[in-house]
Amino acid sequence: MAKKRTKRKPIIKKKVRKQSFSMTKADFLPLLAILGITALLFFRAQGYEFVNWDDDFNISKNPNLRNLDWANIKGIFSTHVIGNYNPLATLSFAIENHFFGLNPKAFHTTNILLHLICTFLAYRFMRVLEIPVLGAVAVALLFGIHPMKVESVAWVTERKDVLYSAFYLGALINYVKWYKSKFKSKYMVFVVVLFLLSLFSKIQAVALPLSMMALDYFWKRPIDKRWLIEKGGLLLMSFVIGLVGIYFLRQQGSLDSTSNYTFIERILVGMYSYSVYIVKFFVPFRISPLYPYPASLPLMVYASPAVFLGVLALAWISFKRNWRPLLFGIAFFTVNIMFVLQVVGAGQAFLADRFVYMPYLGLSFPLVYYAMELAKRSKKLSRIVVGAGAVWMIALMVLTWNHVPLWKDSGSLWTHVLKYYQHAALPYRNRAQYFRDNQQYDLALADYARSIAIEADADVVNSRARLYFDRQQWPEAMKEYNYAIELDATVAEYWINRGAVHAMQGNYQAALSDMTAGIEADPDFINGYKNRSLVYQALGQMPPAQNDLQSYLSRNPYDATIWYESGRLFRIQKQPQNALPALTRAVDLDRTSGRYLLERARVNVTLGNKQAARSDLARAEALGATIDAKTRQAVQ
Repeated sequence: MAKKRTKRKPIIKKKVRKQSFSMTKADFLPLLAILGITALLFFRAQGYEFVNWDDDFNISKNPNLRNLDWANIKGIFSTHVIGNYNPLATLSFAIENHFFGLNPKAFHTTNILLHLICTFLAYRFMRVLEIPVLGAVAVALLFGIHPMKVESVAWVTERKDVLYSAFYLGALINYVKWYKSKFKSKYMVFVVVLFLLSLFSKIQAVALPLSMMALDYFWKRPIDKRWLIEKGGLLLMSFVIGLVGIYFLRQQGSLDSTSNYTFIERILVGMYSYSVYIVKFFVPFRISPLYPYPASLPLMVYASPAVFLGVLALAWISFKRNWRPLLFGIAFFTVNIMFVLQVVGAGQAFLADRFVYMPYLGLSFPLVYYAMELAKRSKKLSRIVVGAGAVWMIALMVLTWNHVPLWKDSGSLWTHVLKYYQHAALPYRNRAQYFRDNQQYDLALADYARSIAIEADADVVNSRARLYFDRQQWPEAMKEYNYAIELDATVAEYWINRGAVHAMQGNYQAALSDMTAGIEADPDFINGYKNRSLVYQALGQMPPAQNDLQSYLSRNPYDATIWYESGRLFRIQKQPQNALPALTRAVDLDRTSGRYLLERARVNVTLGNKQAARSDLARAEALGATIDAKTRQAVQ
């Protein structure tokens, strides 16, 4: 007589509407272990530097970070940073800069803490889905330790990844609670608020309503009027932020980066990227911060439709056979990765590790779900599943441990990229900049030469010219600036810089001519006004020098040094009534400079404000300023 088969219990309970969402004692120890392991893998990044790959534009050169006031906050929410609209990430940088200055440790520490928060939320997401503790541990551990996550954590610029994901996961958790609590409105309020915060952190968050639809399929939720209103509102939010993001990307020119490919080739690039991301989830090979577009598409790109169609076939089979966990995972991964597949160019590369930070949760879920189902069949299978999973995760941890130090500084970063991509100009250019900043001039010149040999880029030529300028090699600098202008005469900086070479050689009229040409090319290139003012001063032409300083300050009112220079020029021109407010503004912006106070003391003496002058002089001396005898005598 045939043995009666026993039906295995499903991993996810049939009862789906559970009111209690609290953590239990069984959650704390596993969570502590997950977060401890993840922190151990990433803690070294606290001591790393900023890198010369967008960290400068996002942080050190970002004018909206200079002061934490309403004017700058408005600027953060109304502008982009090199085509990216992620104002909340930028606001977080502004807050850090306000309290810690440009200390990389503070910025790196925040990224690590946010990654730990996301790892915790990944665990909570699994638990509110009623995945058992062991399954939630496996999914969350994969989220925390996977080497493809390193870029999002160790690169300060990618604050937007860990920040949007924290809000994104929070929104998903509250969406589950909303459904299971029989649609309590407070949870939907949390969903909307967290979704909005996620959208303002990174445009990739537009996929959230689609992720929720994948959950609805998983739960067998019917499509009704409530569903249509709810998803319609969320999709409208995605649409609006998506349009804003596309506008800024187009304004920056980022959408044109694959314009040399045909439409079919772009589709192939998208399929290839999709396939590679899946493969790298299981076997993270050749991890690189940059995957530059090749001159011609490799054979694997043309073979990628086979993998892509294979995934589609698996999704169709899952749908027909009601394999909901598998189809949910495929759908979650797909909807979260599809907007960044570079079918329409939006960057310098056709792949980017940072893009998988959230999507990989979709691959982890069905893998862990079916591994646990398999392990329940027999003790032997259970040992095999646990053993294989442990070996794989240990291998991932080793890869992550080895990959984190690549982000120590720009030198290690670009040296690693060049292990795989010697044909690309960008790694040589950026490593040359690192060498130049560290006074390794011969190494910098060698890398500049390699970069220019690959691609005659005017900006790289300008950088090489600046190296010669810093070394006071005027003929070499002049030759390079001539070449940069020959390559692109529309860039103001090249004209201004060549004018500076003329000025250093005493050719002030030639300097004025070049700097004026630069300002005409771009009236908002503010360094042009500052440099031309110095030339006018050298020629003894103080009124136009002062006019240039005012033009500079009208565009950047937060530069204490230029307010000081403006006040000093007003004093020289015997306009103390104009000098005083300018110097007061300089002092307000930088209270650590003794020379600003000393200059204001001189103006106060001229205006007869001796008591104020004595106060300024005392503060200036306390800050280390050297007080000349004439000024000291004048305040007596």
